[in-house]
Amino acid sequence: MKMMKGKKFGLQKSFGFQVHKELDEDAIITLSYDYTTMKAPSVFTLVRTQEAHSELSSSDSYDLIFEGQHFGAFYKMLYADGFSLDIGPVFSFVTRKFYYEVPNNSEFKIDDRLVSYCLGAATAIEYATPVGFMPNTFFIASMRIRYEHAVGFSARGRDLSNYYQDFLTTHLNVGFGFKL
Repeated sequence: MKMMKGKKFGLQKSFGFQVHKELDEDAIITLSYDYTTMKAPSVFTLVRTQEAHSELSSSDSYDLIFEGQHFGAFYKMLYADGFSLDIGPVFSFVTRKFYYEVPNNSEFKIDDRLVSYCLGAATAIEYATPVGFMPNTFFIASMRIRYEHAVGFSARGRDLSNYYQDFLTTHLNVGFGFKL
């Protein structure tokens, strides 16, 4: 998306879970779900003046928000010392939201929401080690790289024949896992 070119994202809010099924002592099938929200600050700036060609009266900047729901199926290869490598396909719903309504002017508002249906692939390197004082509890750290390409859109009546979205994201995760 050209308007995002050069914009930098900071930390993002995310949560997720995984379910593992052991195939043998060196491999696991993992099903995962995660929800992520990202914000691109000050993408749109509205400038108000008193009269045409007069001095600036005020300006407001508005953010663009992306929300993603990601589903994945991974083949996890186990290595020595708690390290593993995941690889597999992902399917995602990514929602782009931008809304603005001019105060005291109900005629001018921008409500731009777009849902993208994405297919892609992801890989992760993970480290897991048991927490000594808590049985069946693990400390987990991982780095996941995910590429997604939008294969369809909820266009809401718009012509999106020349529109495309690609996402390349990296996630650093730290947390705890529990063996039930």
